[in-house]
Amino acid sequence: MLPAIASVGCFEDPGSATTYSTTNSDETGDGDGDGDGDPGDGDGDPGDGDGVPGDGDGAPGDGDGAPGDGDGAPGDGDGDEPEPACGDGVASPGELCLSDTPEQTAVNQAALRIAVAEFDPGIMGVLVTGGEANSLAILRGDGNGNGALFAGAYVGIAAPATSIAAADLDGDGHIDFVAGGALFTVRRNDGNGGWGPVMTVEAGAFPSYRVVIGQIDGNAPLDIVFGEGYNTRWIRGSATNGWSPGTQGSIQLTGGDSWVVLTQFGFDGDNFTDLMVASRWSPLVSFARGMGNGTFVEQGQAPICNGNTCEIQELHAADVTGNDDPDIIASFESGFSVVPAKGDGTFDAFKLYASPGADHIASGDIDNDGDIDIVVASRTDGDLRLFLNDGTGTFGAPIVFAVPGQSTRSVAMADMNGDGALELVTAYNHDGSGWVAVFKANP
Repeated sequence: MLPAIASVGCFEDPGSATTYSTTNSDETGDGDGDGDGDPGDGDGDPGDGDGVPGDGDGAPGDGDGAPGDGDGAPGDGDGDEPEPACGDGVASPGELCLSDTPEQTAVNQAALRIAVAEFDPGIMGVLVTGGEANSLAILRGDGNGNGALFAGAYVGIAAPATSIAAADLDGDGHIDFVAGGALFTVRRNDGNGGWGPVMTVEAGAFPSYRVVIGQIDGNAPLDIVFGEGYNTRWIRGSATNGWSPGTQGSIQLTGGDSWVVLTQFGFDGDNFTDLMVASRWSPLVSFARGMGNGTFVEQGQAPICNGNTCEIQELHAADVTGNDDPDIIASFESGFSVVPAKGDGTFDAFKLYASPGADHIASGDIDNDGDIDIVVASRTDGDLRLFLNDGTGTFGAPIVFAVPGQSTRSVAMADMNGDGALELVTAYNHDGSGWVAVFKANP
C-alpha cells in the first residue's frame, strides 16, 4: 500500500473564544483600547475613560488588561496581530489544522505500542514493538523539517515486548529505551544513530503489561517502574557504567494486572514522583505518594465508573482541569472516564465519555488554546477520537481520525517537524504488516 496523500482541514475549537475570521476593529467608536485617536479608544479624549461605565476605567470588558479586552494580547480583535489561519506557518491559539488522511509508513512487523522521541538529536522518530519479534522497528525522521518518516531499521531486544518507554536513562543527552514483556531490555543510545549492547533485566514471575521511566529516588539515573502480576515493581537506576539496574522494590495496590502511571500530585508540595495504578479487574484507581527515596505510601482510591460496570483498559494522568494537580483518565470497553483532582489528595466524581473500544490515551494542547486535550485509540474500529477541552476539563463530541486498520492500540501527540503544532501518531496492523500513521498538522 502506498502512503496516502494528506489533505488538510481546518477545524474550529468549540471550547475557544478565538474565531478564525474576525473584523479589524480599528474603526471610529470601536472602543478597542488602541489609543489611535478614534473616539472611544481610551486615549484621553473626552469620554474615553473618565469614569463613565464602559469607558476603560477598570470595569469588566473595559480594555483594562483582562482577556478579550482589546489590550493588545493575541486574539483580542484589536488589529495588532494576524488572525489564526491554517497554512500560515504560525501555531495560533485556538487553531487546529490536522490532515484528515494520515501519512502511512510500513514497519514490516507487527505494530502494537509506540514510543515517540528524538532518538537522533533534533530529529523525531518512532520506536514500534509488536509483541511478537525479538526486535523493535525504528522509524527515523528525514531531518528536513517536514516530519517524514523512514523505515527499515531494527533494534534487537532480549524477548518480545508488549510495552515500551523512552527517556534519557543515563543523563547523557540521548534518548534510550526500555522494552518490557517476559524480560526487560534496556538499550542505551550512543548518540550517533546506534545503540549500545543489549542489557537484560529479569521482570519476575509474570509478564509485564506496562513499563514507564521516571525519577523516583532523587538520584541522577532514571528508574524503571512496571506492573507485574499483583504488584507494582521498580528497578532503581545505578550510575555504574553509565546506567545499570540497582535496588528493586515493590508495592501491592490492586488485585492484579497493574497499569502504571508516574505523575506528581500538587497537593503535597514535595515535588516527588507519585504513582497511579489500576487493574482490569476493578473499577478503582489506586494512588500512592512517592517518598523521594524509591518507596511509595498508599494514599487512597477513586472509582472511574458505577459499581463493576467497566474494566479498565488503560490508565493516564493529566491536568485537564487546570488546577496544577493531575486528574485520572481511564479507558474502558466503551469509553473513558475523567476523574478530576480536587487539589487536596482526593478526587471529585467521575465524568464518562463514549469512545467505542477505547484503549490507549494520550494528551496535550493540540489546538494551542492553553488547556489539555485527549486523544483515544480504538481497538474495535481502528479510529482515533480527539476530544477538545473547553477549558474546564469538560469535553464535547470527538473529532474522528480514521486509519485503514481495524484496531489501534497506541497513540501519541508529538511535534514531528518542529513547527510548534502537535501531530497525531499511531500504529496498527493492516494487510499483513504493521504500520505507523501520522496525521500531520499544517498551522
